[in-house]
Amino acid sequence: REKYPADMIDAMGEESVGMSMPPEISVAQQNWMLKKLADLYGYTCPPEACFEWKCYADRLRPDPRRGNTFNARAALIAHAWKFKLIPIGGFCEHNNSYWNTVWSGGYFERAPLFYPRPAFNAAATLTQVLDSSRFARMVPTGSKTVYALEFLRGGEAIYVLWTPRGETTVATDAPAGAKIRLTTAFGAESDLAGQTVEGGEDPLYLTVKAGTIKGFAAGRQRSFRHESDPGADRAAVAAPIDK
Repeated sequence: REKYPADMIDAMGEESVGMSMPPEISVAQQNWMLKKLADLYGYTCPPEACFEWKCYADRLRPDPRRGNTFNARAALIAHAWKFKLIPIGGFCEHNNSYWNTVWSGGYFERAPLFYPRPAFNAAATLTQVLDSSRFARMVPTGSKTVYALEFLRGGEAIYVLWTPRGETTVATDAPAGAKIRLTTAFGAESDLAGQTVEGGEDPLYLTVKAGTIKGFAAGRQRSFRHESDPGADRAAVAAPIDK
């Protein structure tokens, strides 16, 4: 509104806390809103992260285990938006009254023990697998909620797959016999047997010779195992009332 000179603005950033929101809302949606705001006022500056950026407090979630890879997913979305600054996460939980706020969370437990949390493994895996690579493109999967990002490094391509909720199968178009290294969100490595993987809320990394994979096809069915009570898959209707 005040006609601030466009050449004086390098980027638009925001410092909203992630809390318990999935990164697809707390990062991707915020980036989209910043981009639209810039367009509205005639600026071309891109969205960018601030130095204090997203602290996902696992304890705010009904199932804290589901927040362990939020920081990794936030960083992946930031790569897709070509951020220059990607804060990967906080150091440790607070051991004072700050712990009771939404601005908490960290990769290690509170002092003086500093036990590493699973979120630390997820962040370490992301930085190791994507080390020295560059984001190339977002690969279509046939689904709006199954994401695949392509990174390139020398003669290698690294693909990262995940969903915001639930698990589903994802098929690659790699030729039979192609050597694909599979790395889970927490660092376990194996060779992919076959051409299909299961994508879920935790990022999955596929490292392969560049050019081997052109695209992915996400399955139509989705499961929500961690949202089901134990034994729910074996439940039977005792008294149907559909008649």
